[in-house]
Order: sequence, then C-alpha cells, then structure tokens
Amino acid sequence: MITPARGWEELKRIKSCDVYFFPDAIYVVASARTVPGFEIDSEPVFKLDRQIPPPAVGDAIIAALNSFRIDVAPPDPRATKWSPLLIRAERKSWKQIEKVALHVTVSLDGATVRVMPTERDARRGGYAHRPDLACDCTLQPEDIGMTVLGALERCS
Repeated sequence: MITPARGWEELKRIKSCDVYFFPDAIYVVASARTVPGFEIDSEPVFKLDRQIPPPAVGDAIIAALNSFRIDVAPPDPRATKWSPLLIRAERKSWKQIEKVALHVTVSLDGATVRVMPTERDARRGGYAHRPDLACDCTLQPEDIGMTVLGALERCS
C-alpha cells in the first residue's frame, strides 16, 4: 500500500537527535533544523558513561528530542567549530570522530521513536544511514535505551 506524501509542515514536526558511541563515553546530541531545512547539531550535548543503565540513556535521548528546534539560522560557513559535539568531545574535526565513534540517529514522529543505525562511509566520509536495520520503540526511557544500545551492535 502506498501512503500519500507528507507535507513539509508535517515533516518539520519530526524531532531528532544523534547518539555517538566512543570507546570511553556515549554522547547524545540534540538537533535543530535550519531555515533551509538542514539538520545540524545543537545544544544540549550529554556525555554519558559507557556503563550507564538503559533508562538513563533513554532519559538523555528524550531530553535531547525535547530540545529540538526548528527554523534556526544556519551556522556561519567560515566557523571552524560550530558543532557542539566537536567542542564537548574535544575533537578538532569530524574525521577524528568518524575514526572512533559509532553513530545512530533517533527520531520522534508523533509517538513513534525510530532508531536508525549507520555505518561509516569510507568513500565519502561521514556516516550512511542503514534503514534496513532501523527499528521502532515506545517513548519509554527503558525501551529507548535498550533499543539504542542494541543498535550499537548493528553499527559497523
């Protein structure tokens, strides 16, 4: 069954955040959607211990999703460190992050939470989404935390 295309105003209501798994920490990074429609990293950035229980991971993700903003100004292209993750993780470039961190995207569409694992894109750099490995969960901290930590197993 083909579903009708969703309008821009409806799509703008989808909130998202990113979770980065470093060897020594987990970073949960809020997102914002710029006026042109691109998503960028935003505050807050939560640094969590790798041994943190799933409900605490879920709580940080819910806080990041609740911090989602729309229609923000795009970052200055001349700025060298506009990403709060680069600053908080004390990295100089995205390339440094991509070498060590696994990544999942979490989105909230109404009451549905979707966790999308990624894989490193060796050809172009960055991360490529893996929709074939995505899974949905409830908006409960325990469920979100378990799903996101499980997605870590599916990231490459």
